Amino acid sequence: MYEPYVPFEPQIGSTPAADEKSTIGTESGDPTIKIESGKTQMHRAVDDLKSTARATADAYGGKAEEALGEGRERAARSKKRSNKKFARNQSKQS
Repeated sequence: MYEPYVPFEPQIGSTPAADEKSTIGTESGDPTIKIESGKTQMHRAVDDLKSTARATADAYGGKAEEALGEGRERAARSKKRSNKKFARNQSKQS
């Protein structure tokens, strides 16, 4: 009725022979391969970051140019009003 408890032990691949070193669950033992893999991952991450930064800059760059244009227009209108007011005051004083 009840089966005895047997702990789960996954068997991946064949069991290494007595004179073999087990490599189950490990990556390459060569450190240069690990370094090259890390460099590749780093370069991919940098490229992803650059493309995201460009997209963000493009999105906000248009808004910044628009705001700058509006600011220049407001400054020009304000200067024009100030000049008219100054001219009126000068004509009253004469």
